[in-house]
Amino acid sequence: MRVGSWLVVVAAALLLVSGCQDDSTEADKPPTEAPTATSTVSIAPEESSATRSPDAQGEVQPCDLLTPQDATTAYARPMVWGGVGGGGSDENGVQWKYRTCSWQEEIDDGLEVTLQVSAAEDFADGVLTCPRLDHLGEPATEVPGLGVPASWLRTSTIDIEAILQLCTDTHVFGIEVEAEGATEADLDSLKEQSLALAGVLLQAAGA
Repeated sequence: MRVGSWLVVVAAALLLVSGCQDDSTEADKPPTEAPTATSTVSIAPEESSATRSPDAQGEVQPCDLLTPQDATTAYARPMVWGGVGGGGSDENGVQWKYRTCSWQEEIDDGLEVTLQVSAAEDFADGVLTCPRLDHLGEPATEVPGLGVPASWLRTSTIDIEAILQLCTDTHVFGIEVEAEGATEADLDSLKEQSLALAGVLLQAAGA
């Protein structure tokens, strides 16, 4: 084959190959999806009961005022936390409710001490009152020296049970003691120990 003819054949082949290449335009290509804009919305988490303060309405919580160590020191025996609760009383025409926190003797449960706390809203008429306590017609004995009206009342003629009541401008407190297995001779010492705890309580309450 002549050189000239060979060059013609090569050129024709090159033209054929180039004609088979992709001659599609940009318009024939599928459109590329444009990125979508995203937005971040901050949602404040709802406050759960676990994060709310137990005294959110300003109520004084009994267990915030005294600790097991306070009771241990006052009564000279190991005391542990016993529980929380509440109750109510009706004394000489005055009705009121109270919240409680209790501590008990760690070793043999011989002594239980319960703190009662009442505010004005806990009284039936909404007025803070210092109730006059008595048991079977026997009135409570006034206790001087605490800086607030206070009284001591034995509440059982069989067991060693008594209550020390304290009245401040904002609250009525009761320190109730129940001493299983105690004797009459123990009553005076329990009273003195309750007075010592009352001093710690009044300081904690800002009275």
